[in-house]
Amino acid sequence: MKESQNNSITLDSFNLTPEELKYTNPSGKYSVIFEHIEGTIFKTTLKGTYDTDSFKEHIGITEKILNAVKERGINRKVFFIEDIRGLRWITTEVRRLGLQKYKEWDNHGGSFVIGAKSSVRLVSKILQRSKVNQYFRLCDSQEEALKLIKQKIAEESGNGKSLTDGPSFFPTFTKLWENEKSYISIGIHKLKKIQQENWKFISPTKKFKYECSVIEGNILLMIFEGFAQIEDIEAVYKINYDIVKTFSFNKEDNKFFSIGNFQKMKGLSIKARKASTLHEEDFREYSNIFITVPSPIIGFLLKTHKIFFPSQYKKWKITDSVESAFEFILANHSAQNKDLYLTYTENEDKVEIFNLPKSKKELKQLVREQQETINKLKTLQHKTVEKILTDIGSISAGETFTEKPHLDIPDKHPFKDVFIAFDVLW
Repeated sequence: MKESQNNSITLDSFNLTPEELKYTNPSGKYSVIFEHIEGTIFKTTLKGTYDTDSFKEHIGITEKILNAVKERGINRKVFFIEDIRGLRWITTEVRRLGLQKYKEWDNHGGSFVIGAKSSVRLVSKILQRSKVNQYFRLCDSQEEALKLIKQKIAEESGNGKSLTDGPSFFPTFTKLWENEKSYISIGIHKLKKIQQENWKFISPTKKFKYECSVIEGNILLMIFEGFAQIEDIEAVYKINYDIVKTFSFNKEDNKFFSIGNFQKMKGLSIKARKASTLHEEDFREYSNIFITVPSPIIGFLLKTHKIFFPSQYKKWKITDSVESAFEFILANHSAQNKDLYLTYTENEDKVEIFNLPKSKKELKQLVREQQETINKLKTLQHKTVEKILTDIGSISAGETFTEKPHLDIPDKHPFKDVFIAFDVLW
């Protein structure tokens, strides 16, 4: 079924009515409404507490939709945008039963969740590398969910299955890829990949590793691991410039996109940092944007380098996962001559919307929670300042530590960068 046929498909096409796609638990504690968006895309709105008393009815509607699509002879998966802004909780048993159902369904394309609270996003991040996460995708809006679903439908239907399909797209990449036909799976995407042995480097001391892959013609995926010396950085940029030459990338009309995975990086020597900064003066001009997934130390170093060397690192941006980096780049894959780094919003710049209390009871609860938070922060601040002053005092007095302090600071710790600075200076 072609995308242009979507508008001709209505709820009546599936012999379904809006009344069949609604359910409210007799207790009134849970309700769900299914709506047809277009083609084989539906939206569900969940409210209340989803427990086993409502599971059978909810899943029953889902299976009714899946079967209706099959009966119509549509050879395409069904996708669901799940709005959970009104959902209070899902019980553990429902999650277990629901996961089992996802494994059984053969035409369920996945759930694209909007309105998730921070706790749900944290769980999703933890499960990012597990098989559970293949059934769910968190999105910031319904528009983003629709965009991802349509891209997935295009891939599965053969329309736009790969960004490099067609003789006019990246001829060198296509020719090299035909020799091995390797793929990489990123989230919901299956992407063409080229990785050659001479694009890998291991330092003589085995303390640093680097490898680079070219994805879908013009996306460089760079993976860094360990502690880098100046000679390691020279080896990295030699590989990078070899790739530039191989694919005839240039600074005008054939730039690439860069993703740097630094999650296993422990740091760089001072000479290595200086060498990297010098190389970036030129190498940055070949790239539209460089999205990094840093370790705590690399994240700190990047922040400081962007302050002291804004020109060299202006295209370096930070995100929390390789998957999110790919999503941004794939959505802008054709933007060859656009300065994407000017429009990219880093995760740390996003502000959560504040929900005003709706009653006096909620207001009192909010005030109570805020007071508890303030008291905890005061205690944390006192202890942290005392620890910092103690360490500085010891250094000033000429004392030395018997061993390097263990760095285990939460991401949201107000003094995280200070402790990372101590770790870098160690």
